[in-house]
Amino acid sequence: MKKVVTLIIFVAVLVILIFSWPNIREKFFPEKEAEHMINEYYNSLINEDYEDAFKVLYLYDYKKNSNEFLSTGTTLPKEQAKDFFMEKIAYLKEQNYIIKDYKIKNVEYSDAHTFWHHILLKVEVNGKMKEFNEVAEIWKGKLLIGEREDPYARFRDGKMKIKIPEHS
Repeated sequence: MKKVVTLIIFVAVLVILIFSWPNIREKFFPEKEAEHMINEYYNSLINEDYEDAFKVLYLYDYKKNSNEFLSTGTTLPKEQAKDFFMEKIAYLKEQNYIIKDYKIKNVEYSDAHTFWHHILLKVEVNGKMKEFNEVAEIWKGKLLIGEREDPYARFRDGKMKIKIPEHS
């Protein structure tokens, strides 16, 4: 009887841990949660699973010459934002832009709570391989991509309401 009770307690604790792991990872291991989201985002782009990439992004209405855009998010309904993201992806495809690989280079800390990951991207643009550096961080529970060198990054990040050049 004692073994049965021990087994039931063990299974119960195991089930609780399994179902609560995402919350535990987010609260107590934020760097690992960020890496998980970064991997999900870039792997989704590489595998052309753009809906999964969209799901992890922090969406915001970009306003030139303003620092308020990050705190306000987007005013677009989710489906409209998703459609806009897919329009941006269609533009990238027309430019023959393909993310081939990525590497998380390191984590940089600003203080005890603020951090971001440095990412090295390997991208093919019109048949030519290029490398770009960018940063990614968690903002309000979603992935925020910080453009650095890639001139096409705004067409795959969470910026909404940007101008997309004319495409066919």
